[in-house]
Amino acid sequence: MPAIATPRCVDPEAVGRLGTILTEYANIDNPLGPAHLLALTRLHLQFISELLTVAAGEGRTELLTVGARYAEFAGWLHQDAGNPQEAAYWSDRAMGWAQAAGNDLMVSYVLMRKSNQASSQGDASRTLGLARAALRGQDRLSPRARALALRQAARGHALSGDPTGCARALDAARDQAAASEDQGEEDRILTGYCTPAFIEMEAADCAMLLGQPHQAVVTFQHGLASLPAQYQRDRAVNLARLAVAHAASREPERACAIAQEAAAIVHSTWSARAVAELRRLPTLLSAWPDLASVAELEATLAALP
Repeated sequence: MPAIATPRCVDPEAVGRLGTILTEYANIDNPLGPAHLLALTRLHLQFISELLTVAAGEGRTELLTVGARYAEFAGWLHQDAGNPQEAAYWSDRAMGWAQAAGNDLMVSYVLMRKSNQASSQGDASRTLGLARAALRGQDRLSPRARALALRQAARGHALSGDPTGCARALDAARDQAAASEDQGEEDRILTGYCTPAFIEMEAADCAMLLGQPHQAVVTFQHGLASLPAQYQRDRAVNLARLAVAHAASREPERACAIAQEAAAIVHSTWSARAVAELRRLPTLLSAWPDLASVAELEATLAALP
């Protein structure tokens, strides 16, 4: 196939349409999961990289911002698909483009995402350091952007075994997530998922990190009850975490029932994060080998893609 020539200039309307397409991809991500979008996002990133070789002036700044959004999204997709190396690569690319664009919100958001990648690998100091970096100049950030960075600070404290620091950061995150201030379309696109329910489920996972499964059960239930219906992949992840919390609380029947609910969603909305949580259950449930529900769950987990 012959190579397609790169345009000699960049149409601002085309840059806007690239942003609109990405918003639709983000909407598709939650009901379908990452596998369907990785190849599409890679193609757009290649095209954006080519356009940047000819873009100039204000159009280049706008293209850098859109490119940073695509690269951050690619990092997220790879993280959710269980590929931390690729996730880190694309987050680093997003950071470079966001800094070149002078976009404070995007820089903070990518730092928060890098903190989230660190917390998923259990790195407490890096989690907390990146969260604090995301909060620098926080007077220029929206409340939801601050809330997302604060929940990462809470994760860092939880990983460090610091319940006081964790609780303080979570309280601040709740206050910010509940604020009504709206800072425009870009902020809504990036941070709109950061609702009070989202922060509650993050608080529940922090409780698990701190060895408080009973508290985690109550908090997960509260957050899941108000999670918007479109966030199916997030529901699967947090149901799986709730199942782990029940198992750690020595409630095997309840753990199995909720894990089956999570697994049903995973079949259509695959997420490495949800699968990793579900894979923790056989060890936690090994004290009840004769329960039929435990055997049924093991069969379900064996059939997961």
